[in-house]
Amino acid sequence: MYISRQINSKILLAHSMASFGSLGTATNSNLSNAGNNINTTGRTNMLLQSIYVLNDEMLKKGMYDVMRHEVCVTQNYKGIQAYVPVISTDIGCDKTSSMEIGRDFIRLPHTDPRLHNSQLDMSIATYYQDIGDARSEFELMLARCQISLHSFQTETQNALDKCQDRMLFDRTQELMTKKHRRNAVFFLGDDYDDTADEADHGGKWEKCFEYNRTENEDEGLPQFKKFKPDNADTKVMKNCAVYGILLPPRDRLDASYIGMMLEMLCNFIATNDEIKTLTPKSKNSAPITPPDLRYAGLALTDACMHPQNGDTAVTLNIFSAVTINNGPFDVCTNDELMWIHEVELPDFSSDGLRRRRIVMDIETIHKILMEDRDFIEKQINVIYEKITQKITSEPVIKQNNSLPGNPSRKTFLIAPCKRGFTMLQRSSILDHERRMGRAISGAKAGKRLDLINGACAHF
Repeated sequence: MYISRQINSKILLAHSMASFGSLGTATNSNLSNAGNNINTTGRTNMLLQSIYVLNDEMLKKGMYDVMRHEVCVTQNYKGIQAYVPVISTDIGCDKTSSMEIGRDFIRLPHTDPRLHNSQLDMSIATYYQDIGDARSEFELMLARCQISLHSFQTETQNALDKCQDRMLFDRTQELMTKKHRRNAVFFLGDDYDDTADEADHGGKWEKCFEYNRTENEDEGLPQFKKFKPDNADTKVMKNCAVYGILLPPRDRLDASYIGMMLEMLCNFIATNDEIKTLTPKSKNSAPITPPDLRYAGLALTDACMHPQNGDTAVTLNIFSAVTINNGPFDVCTNDELMWIHEVELPDFSSDGLRRRRIVMDIETIHKILMEDRDFIEKQINVIYEKITQKITSEPVIKQNNSLPGNPSRKTFLIAPCKRGFTMLQRSSILDHERRMGRAISGAKAGKRLDLINGACAHF
């Protein structure tokens, strides 16, 4: 009887301890700079933060101050900085847009009502979501250059839509008006007559850049065009561009050729037209170049964003064992950890892996343009209808770390950096660049988490 009670008490104790994910929580204490540690001094970056806030007065009210144990990021500066300039309030959350066709951007030259009335989406939140969820180098290239792919062939366009489902669906709503990116690229078949656009769409296709074939050049060279509306003003042309790639006959069209054409176009866009996004402050007429954000460390002290409110210096932990609040995902011991934007949460499933969707690559685009019906029916349509559409009905994960009294304030979130190993590639290209540490305890969503900050490949 005594042995039985002793065993039961040990089981209950073990179960009780198992309910605590964090050693700091279990012992009513926190790990803070435990063992060897590396700290540095940073300063709040009011200039960077002010670009994305709707009203600068909000900075003075302390709504964007850095709080202890928050994830801090910095802009990718090329110059030498004595103190790392950081922010901890997520700047890429607002996806609202009030852009109007013809006034703020070019209408897509297409007779299909869904494409003809397609909505331009160039918010900074969408940009960060696109590059963060890029599953292949090809998707990352298109996301960096804000490119969406289109076709004048209905079946081809339907297949392209399913490979770019974030432009077709909103996870929180029903089927919406189609969206396109700042640089809409149309694949023009060899039988396409672009002269009809002048009457149908109020514009025409013109030669784009030096790769266009002249009379004395080889016919095998790629050809690029750009659509110019008749009454387009500077603002409309600055916000949006519509490009066309003339395809050779199908017997000469291969995957490497398509890849070469898209890479040449991306290089042209990156060289001649900077990446531009809209923020709540920039409105629809003053797009900005989005900053490339990098992990800077965990804040060990509070810091004011505006200097009139107090000290702007913040101590940043780069390496040590610490206890902080977990993000919206369950974390297991020895999981690698990364930081993400809140706007990326709809791209994750509850298991911490990125949602199942079709991953676009050069081979897929080639088969779509070749109108490989067997591939489209058995691969694209099946995956989209049986998996992707089913995922859209699942609840979107919500963040659990809104500050009391200020639920509108968003911070950068911690998530497990998992590696998808299926055909659907349920991990992102950029996930490894956002790694920030390794968990040394398990933790439920929003609970206390022990981690070794900085325990990544470069340490």
